[in-house]
Amino acid sequence: MNRYADIWRDQPLTPAEETRYWIELLAKHRHLDHLRIPDDHLYLFQYLCIDVVAFLALSTLVLIIACFRAVLALVGAVRGSWNTTTTAVMVEKKNS
Repeated sequence: MNRYADIWRDQPLTPAEETRYWIELLAKHRHLDHLRIPDDHLYLFQYLCIDVVAFLALSTLVLIIACFRAVLALVGAVRGSWNTTTTAVMVEKKNS
């Protein structure tokens, strides 16, 4: 695990040197538009990833409903087997 920590902490520049680098780069080229994410042409649903959020929400809902139905089926099966055994025992006691 220390290997990954060492990789994470390995910074060739100090924060002050990195700040100086970016300021000098900005001064040299006058703009850094090529580093911007081109998000100004996206529709709002693309920018907010609404389609991805809707897919994840729908998938989660389907999973929850499937688990709920499985639990209900399991409870129904357990109750059904319990009712048939107790009914059989009650009938035997009644006939005796």
